[in-house]
Amino acid sequence: MKTVVNAKPAGDIPMVLKLLVRQRDLYKLMGEFSVQQAECVEKGETEELLKVLSQRQYLVDSLMETNAELTPYRERWDSIVANMTEGIKTQVNSLVDEVEGQLREILKRDDVTQKNLQAAKAEVGQQLQQSRHTGAAMGAYRGAAAGAYAANQVAARYMDNRG
Repeated sequence: MKTVVNAKPAGDIPMVLKLLVRQRDLYKLMGEFSVQQAECVEKGETEELLKVLSQRQYLVDSLMETNAELTPYRERWDSIVANMTEGIKTQVNSLVDEVEGQLREILKRDDVTQKNLQAAKAEVGQQLQQSRHTGAAMGAYRGAAAGAYAANQVAARYMDNRG
């Protein structure tokens, strides 16, 4: 999507506000999906986790698009801000603060989720390793038991044949 930048910085203000509101709304949704992702990891819901990750990817793509649209305004930020009223500046600062706060929360929650996912992965790996050892022990036991059974059968046949 191509962004049209006005020749007059004051004319850019409505578009800047629109983009900042969109960015804030996308981060709110991202935060909600971050919570859902954490819950999926905690509950071990793999299929649901994949759905949430897919939805988050869509939001990431939308955020990247919004950031690209904001780029020309950031390049001229000082001149745009100079044309804002105090009320608009307060609104812009509030939106930016809100986005930064949401981003911090998302990153913090995602860090905890990542650690929980790594712990779950390690636990599954440990269980698989134990399963292999148990399987090997069972195989060795079966082999030993089968050998003992075969030895008893031969001995029993030999004794039966003699007796």
